[in-house]
Amino acid sequence: MLFACALLLPTGAMAAVFNVNDTADLPDANLADVLCAAAGGGCTLRAAVQEANDTPGADVILVPDGDFFLSIAGRGEDAAATGDLDITSEISIVGSAPNRVTISADSLDRVFDVQMGGNLFLASVSVVDGLENANEGGGGIRNRGTLSLQSCDVRNNVSDDGTSGSGGGVSSTGTLVVNDSSINDNRAGTAAGLGGGLFADSGTLTNTVIFWNSVGDTAGIHGGAGVFHNGPVAIRNCTIVDNSGGILGAVAGFVGTPTVRNTIVADNTSTFGGGDCLAVESEGYNLIEDASACTVSGDPTGVQTGVDPGMGTPFQAANGVMVVAPDATGPAIDAGNPAPPDGLGTACEERDIHGYPRSFGGAACDLGAIESGICWPQPIDAGVCRAPTSPPKGLLLLKDNAVDSRDALVWRWLKGESTDDGDFGIGLSDFDLCIYDDSGLALEARVPAGGTCGANPCWTDVANGLRYKDAAASADGMRVVKMKPGADGQAKVIATGKGAGLRFRPPPWDGTVTVNGVGGTCFEASYSSPLRNETGFYKAKP
Repeated sequence: MLFACALLLPTGAMAAVFNVNDTADLPDANLADVLCAAAGGGCTLRAAVQEANDTPGADVILVPDGDFFLSIAGRGEDAAATGDLDITSEISIVGSAPNRVTISADSLDRVFDVQMGGNLFLASVSVVDGLENANEGGGGIRNRGTLSLQSCDVRNNVSDDGTSGSGGGVSSTGTLVVNDSSINDNRAGTAAGLGGGLFADSGTLTNTVIFWNSVGDTAGIHGGAGVFHNGPVAIRNCTIVDNSGGILGAVAGFVGTPTVRNTIVADNTSTFGGGDCLAVESEGYNLIEDASACTVSGDPTGVQTGVDPGMGTPFQAANGVMVVAPDATGPAIDAGNPAPPDGLGTACEERDIHGYPRSFGGAACDLGAIESGICWPQPIDAGVCRAPTSPPKGLLLLKDNAVDSRDALVWRWLKGESTDDGDFGIGLSDFDLCIYDDSGLALEARVPAGGTCGANPCWTDVANGLRYKDAAASADGMRVVKMKPGADGQAKVIATGKGAGLRFRPPPWDGTVTVNGVGGTCFEASYSSPLRNETGFYKAKP
């Protein structure tokens, strides 16, 4: 599914498309020829940015899987020839997923610098290891034009001149939109800092997780370890947790009051007792764990304070970013706006950070960026997950026996799109199996990450990939899951279950049947012409 996120590109005329094919950091050899080619002939990321800057119109840069390290020293230059990648025109840079495409400055400079008049749409990449040390803001990305982040992971970046810094992950004094992204483990300042994760004059944050960021807190004014706002900022279905440092709170600012709805702000700490926030204007349905130093104005409907959402450990979302989620039985669950989740007015967003549908038809959505539950009411949109290559191969079989202990499930996802070990996410993510027909959810099962089955680890490395084995089928009836990485046409996922622990709606099933297997990323297969579909028995090939 490489470059599937290109579907998310802003509309408008595109002047050129540059396909990066070289991970080296080399400049373009000849900007006059409108060809992305460094001295060695390859199209590097830097050469593509230079050509796109020099080409009129809205250009697109497609980045293949890999690690891209900036290595040409030279801070302060503004044409992308040295140091960071300067954006001076309208450019979309699109990868496949942030766990597959990493752009690192390796502490040489910040990673991206969007100049005034520049417009960057950045999708499905990780932005890491940037360093800004001149107190200009933006350890990972500085934006003075227009910046849109879609499904990006901005992490481990620093803004620090030895004393102060701002916007460890992102600093924006221009137009900012952040969707379905993660800003984590960034730092602003040593003694004092503003915006460990994000410093923004204005912007809109939706379905975004901001955690593990910090600001220096030994001298001067410091705060906004998660988000520091210097103007109007809208925060929608976000999770802002576990940020540290400062005296002003994890969400703080000098100008304006951020509008917040369907959001979690919790577990943020400060040496000087700043609490979770300084001031917010509620649009309803928020959880603020420590509001002792926070002025909460606006709509109090559904606002919870003084309660712990029970945040878990980080894991990889289906779109490849790192996230944290609240306790699935805690106070954040089903606590959002009960209106249909369509993102209109003050309703919850239609989908969460994974891209999965929010709750509907009775239950309210969850607070924060992530919707809880093993399976969502509808399958993930076709094309989002990895699918079998053409011609597809595989099997889905479900048998509902009169004796429940003999119930059986087999799912074989074969000839799959390119997948590596890291995409499976095992050890970081559970593996969920969800089966739908035209009537809705037909089967759900969760195979937990880690754990011991009998005397042995449930998950083990085997010669051709990963294997889960539990003879007792203690996790929702699942006995075996085998995952084999490989190039296009070679990847495999095989899952089998047996016994009374299987939870399903018995066949016959209606219309097209879709299977989503969700771990570190997601896998899909559809079945429209079953070999058998009768009472208690379903069998189909894709």
